[in-house]
Amino acid sequence: MRRLALSFIWVLAACCADGQAKPQPRVVRLMLSSDGVGWLYSVNSAGAGTHISGQNLTNKLDSLHLHQGDLILLGSLPYPDPGPMAETWRWIARLCESSNVAVHLYGAYDATAAERMFTIPVYHWSAPYDDPLSLADASFFHEGRFLGVSTNGFETMLNDIRRLRPKKVFILGSLYDVYRQFPPTPTPYEHQRDRLNAALQEGGTVPIELDVVKGPLL
Repeated sequence: MRRLALSFIWVLAACCADGQAKPQPRVVRLMLSSDGVGWLYSVNSAGAGTHISGQNLTNKLDSLHLHQGDLILLGSLPYPDPGPMAETWRWIARLCESSNVAVHLYGAYDATAAERMFTIPVYHWSAPYDDPLSLADASFFHEGRFLGVSTNGFETMLNDIRRLRPKKVFILGSLYDVYRQFPPTPTPYEHQRDRLNAALQEGGTVPIELDVVKGPLL
């Protein structure tokens, strides 16, 4: 009995440690504020975003322990001149490259459009880095909320869109090996796209699908 109890405790501890090591994929929305010296930022939240400084931003991103599967929806670009935020931009670029975080650009040349990204809900999926087309190995999420895996997860996403009927949605994916020969904007539901289109049409929802940024930010 004692041996069984110890075994249970060991398994429970291992599961908890694993959960702490790699949390579920998250959506980070990020853009430079209009004054150019701060940032608008949110995690798994369709809302107005929070104004924070560059130092606070790097602290918050560092605490997230971002990994492959996470994505950043970015409404600003560091060029032609990164200005006073140059060091923060370099830090973000290093983070994304070293952690295999997907970066998607929206409204990068239009601050008004970029701010709207904070109010548009995000559905997202995570698939293996070397096989973004694998539906069997894909997981689906709504603002970081787990919807399911494989076909079941995809169908749950479609039902969620039908139920909520948002005017617009982002549908975004995890980072993949951009140096391999995949179709443009590869997704795990390539052969189920007609079902996605039907769900979007039923809810009167306009999809925004973006490919990952290929190459370093700086």
